[in-house]
Formats: sequence, structure tokens, C-alpha cells
Amino acid sequence: MTKKKERNFGAWIWDLFHSFKLAIILLIILGILSIVALVMGEILNTRFQNWDVYYAQKFGQGMFDFMKSVGVFNPFRSVIYQFFLILLAVNIVICTFTRFKYYIHQTLSKSFRRHPEDFRLVNLKTTFEVPGTSDQLLPKIKKIFRKRYFKFYTSKEKDNVIVFATRGRLARIGYILIHLGLLVLLVGGVITSKFGYSTYKWGAKGDFIQVPKAPFRVRVDDFKILTNPKGQIKDYLATLTVVENGKDLFTKKIEVNRPLRYKGFNFYQSSYSFNARAIQSATLKVIPVNGTHPDTVIVVPFKQKVPVPNSPYSVEISDFSADFRVQNDRVYSASASPKNPAVFLSVFKGDSLLYHTWTFLYFPDLHKVKKAKYQFTLLSFKPSYFTGLEVTRNPGADTILFGIGMMTLGIILSFYLYHKRYWILLEPSKNGKVRMLFAGATTKGKHEFSKEMDKIVSEIKHL
Repeated sequence: MTKKKERNFGAWIWDLFHSFKLAIILLIILGILSIVALVMGEILNTRFQNWDVYYAQKFGQGMFDFMKSVGVFNPFRSVIYQFFLILLAVNIVICTFTRFKYYIHQTLSKSFRRHPEDFRLVNLKTTFEVPGTSDQLLPKIKKIFRKRYFKFYTSKEKDNVIVFATRGRLARIGYILIHLGLLVLLVGGVITSKFGYSTYKWGAKGDFIQVPKAPFRVRVDDFKILTNPKGQIKDYLATLTVVENGKDLFTKKIEVNRPLRYKGFNFYQSSYSFNARAIQSATLKVIPVNGTHPDTVIVVPFKQKVPVPNSPYSVEISDFSADFRVQNDRVYSASASPKNPAVFLSVFKGDSLLYHTWTFLYFPDLHKVKKAKYQFTLLSFKPSYFTGLEVTRNPGADTILFGIGMMTLGIILSFYLYHKRYWILLEPSKNGKVRMLFAGATTKGKHEFSKEMDKIVSEIKHL
């Protein structure tokens, strides 16, 4: 009784994985999981700086660690998603190889039907007589099929002649290629899931991007935001240099959909962020206290000394805060938005530092230095930005492309080629005639095939 149950259970498992219905169910489940993953990706956005710190604070470290471990932040690499991928792969393997022998046999074999009873199961068949002998008719019949690009085979058995004509055999291979291609595609997906990754890196001009699992670094040489005449953003441009073993290998400008690729790593221009602690330059108004000279305006690049006109002084901006705050004597930016921008201004006479102070855009009279011969007002600043790079590594990309190629070829063979077969049994009849038992079969397009068969039969009858 136990053995029977075990055997029945084993047969049930085999039938389950041998079923085409299971493949449909698994594809539906994977489709639903993919939609959920895309929605979760929009809700739990990880395409910003310090996203892990943000969500750890929002959900608590314990809950964040649990969500990360089960793949909430990266559903396509989650255990659940990979589990259903493996089930689908097993289903495809079993379905493909259990039918493999049949399709190869149908493709390569010369399927002769030697006796009238062999024609019984063929739906399209007819019987008729033609004047002449088999030897006289056979070359003419062969010509009829050859002009339609059929392979033509004959065999003799006593007084009978057996004909087999076939075309479009590769249509049978299409089924195998589709399934094997899907399997190869899944293998490529698993390889990428296990050994690849996708992450976001942020860098300002001059920063080095540390690439996980890579023997090189990438330096951000420049980042620009291009706008149209209306001031709307139309493109992002980042200039990146690949640095390996301390040497600059090459430099490339990247933009959206035009990534940098090197050694299997891809760097996509994904987004940008306002740099809350640095700027490109600031525009200052210089006001002489004693009124000996008129007010002037100077542009001061970040962390560069610029001389003050008509004076022995120079100024430098060494720090910036987009949203100025002070806590425990420590200056920080409360947000990345320029809600309360301020620059840290240092004034020199020669090489000697005279004083430094914070100068505010919206509060120009705040922190004025007493007894200073010049007052400085922040008029504007040219912001600096972080470039947001999506860094991906897809070691299974070539495998996936190969699988897609196999599937595409299989679909073309399956949908655009018909495997057509004709069988003719020529038997000597009375009155100098040959009795023909004629049958045909096709994998699809039966209506058109029936018309073609009628034409061939008509041509043979009029030989």
C-alpha cells in the first residue's frame, strides 16, 4: 500500500512538471511578482543618497534588516522570485526533453506508409486511378513535388511503390528552440541574479566612484545639466574617467541611455542631486566701508583665492551650506534644498588670514565683521550637483541575449514554416492503370494545405 502511494505520488509529481498548464501558472505568478516588484520599486525608492539610512530610521533597524533580507528592496533577487524561476526551469527541462525524441524523429525520419492501413489515421486522404505504370508516373510525380520545393523519397515493396514528400521540417525544431531558448534565458537571469548587481552611486566633480567587485575606479571629471530656452532640463551629461592601477585608461561623456561600459560593468546617467556642501562659484558684492572706492562685484570660484579690486586683500570661499543650521557648534545643512544658503568666507591680506565668517544670501546683515574695511554680501551662487549613476553588472547578459536569439529563431521557424508531408501508395490496377492512395498532413494552416493538396491531386490525375 505504501509503495503504491509512493509510486502514485511520484507519478503525480512527474505529471505536474510535465504539464504545460504548470508553465502557464508559473508564468502568471512570475508576471504578478514582476508587477509587484516594479510597484515596490516606485514606493520604496532606493535611487537617492543614503537610502538605507533613511529607511532604517523610518522602519527601525530590525525591520529594515528583515525587509532587506527577504528582498523587499530588490524583489527580483528575492528568494521567492528565484524559487518560482527554478520551478519554471525544471518544468521547461522536463517538457522539452520528454518531447525531444518525438520532434527530432518527425524532423529527420523518412516516414513511409507502406500499407493501406497505415493511411487510416490521416484525415486528408483520397484514392484515385491514373493511366500508366508506376515507372512511367513516378518521374512526373517527382517533378510536381520538386517544383514546390519538396524533398522527395521513394521506396519499393514487391509491385508497390511508396512515395514520401516533405517540406518545412525545421518547423519542428522551432518548438525545441523556443523551450531551450527560454531555459537559457532563465539560466542567464539566475547568473545575473546571483553574481550581478544594480546599485546607485553619487559623486560630485573630482570624486572617485568605488565600484563593487571591480578592479578599477571611476572618477567624475564633470557634470552638467543642459536646459532649453525655457529653463527646462533637457539632458544630463557626466564626464567619467576609468582609473585602473593608478592610471587613467580612458574618458567618456555619458548621458541618459548612453552609458559607459567596461569589463562587464555599466554606468548609466540616472539622476542628479543638489550638492548641499559645495558650489561651483559665488557672486559677491564688495562694499568699501570708508567709501573710497565704488562698490564692485566679483565672482569667487569655490576654494580659490580671488583678489579684491583696488586693495591688498583677497577672499576665498572654503565651505557652503544649502540649508544652514548650527548644533553643538557644528555647522551642517538641514536639507539638500537651498532654503538658507550661506558661504564660509575667508579674508586674507597677503598670505595672512585676517578673519572668516559666514555670509548669508537671505540675511546679508547677519554676522557682519566689525571694524572690517570691506563688507561682503552674497548676491548669488552657481550650484554644484552630484551625478547619480546607476552601476550595474550583468554577467548573464550574453547568456540572456543568446537565449533570446534562440527563442526568436524558434518563433520564426514555428510560425512561418509549415511542416508538410505527403504519402502516396502506388499499386498496379486493372486495365493498365495505377491505383493511388494519396494522403497529406501539416502542422498548421490546414485550409491552405487542403487547397494545395487538391491542386497536386488534380495535376497527378491529368498526367
